[in-house]
Amino acid sequence: MRIKLQCECGQRFAFEVEPINGRMPSPVECPACGADSTAAANAAIAQVSEPQSAAAPAGSESLRITIPAHERSPVTLAAPATTVSQRPPRPLPGQTGRANAKVEARAKISWGDPPIQVLAYLRSQGYGKEESSAIVEELVRERVSTIRGKGILSLIGGTVLSGVSVWTFLIFRNGGWVSPRTLGIMILLGLYGIWLLINGVLKVMAPKSTPGDVED
Repeated sequence: MRIKLQCECGQRFAFEVEPINGRMPSPVECPACGADSTAAANAAIAQVSEPQSAAAPAGSESLRITIPAHERSPVTLAAPATTVSQRPPRPLPGQTGRANAKVEARAKISWGDPPIQVLAYLRSQGYGKEESSAIVEELVRERVSTIRGKGILSLIGGTVLSGVSVWTFLIFRNGGWVSPRTLGIMILLGLYGIWLLINGVLKVMAPKSTPGDVED
């Protein structure tokens, strides 16, 4: 049967379930805030199973239950003896699976998405609060390390270009001949080198403030 739930945080979610002895075969959590929704799911199953549910519109087996605040705390239920504990819970509709969700989260952090949004995405894909936070922290550290590496390369490139432009200008000047074209090229190289130096310093000193894709 198909069950629809609405958590007090405002999140609505639905999923297919095969009840065991009229109850959920495994715990259910709100994909947004992580609140335990097992009791509400069991209540929905019970209402669908009651004979008087025949008064509902034909072909409808979906119920929307608002989870009261006093039921938001974790509820421990004894699992029936027939429950297969080795089978992982199936992803809810809209979930891509834990492995794919982590890959997508890494891409989002690399693209420059705010960590809070990536955290919410992982929670919606079935990750717990602490696990989601640990993954986001790890991905942010990877991004910071990549940005700092690119900053060091910018510092090296800026130093080389600035030095080459200055030394070339001095050589031509001492020789008594500096054409306007050569002077213009030296100025452009020097300005680009200075830009690389500034960009490199920012990336090394404040990598978290660097926006956009780390590959740009």
